[in-house]
Amino acid sequence: MAREKILVVDGDITLSQMLQSRFQAQGYLVECAHDGAAALNILNNEWVDLVILAVTLQEGMNGFQLFKEIKKSRTLSKIPNIIQSNKAAMKVMFEEMGADAFFAKPCSVNTLLGKIKAMFEDKD
Repeated sequence: MAREKILVVDGDITLSQMLQSRFQAQGYLVECAHDGAAALNILNNEWVDLVILAVTLQEGMNGFQLFKEIKKSRTLSKIPNIIQSNKAAMKVMFEEMGADAFFAKPCSVNTLLGKIKAMFEDKD
């Protein structure tokens, strides 16, 4: 069975490490990035099956700017994504820009895992 690879992009290092640990316990390969430049580097050099992107990132571009960069790329724009923000009002804007899913923070890990599993099942 192929193991799906998830990229968690979040400025909150503690939260991203916790998500990494929980997702790995479910059998996923997980990589973390805490700023937009690092995320783009991973996306441009490695295969990723899903991006979980927070709006608040460290240094440089924020998650909104990173999402726009991803959507501009013919290759990267095909990668499914889940957006997370503590501003629930951003949901409509991200969905109009092509987000596959949006969750307001804080969001339970089990809710995220359920959505991830459903997204991968839909892909098959």
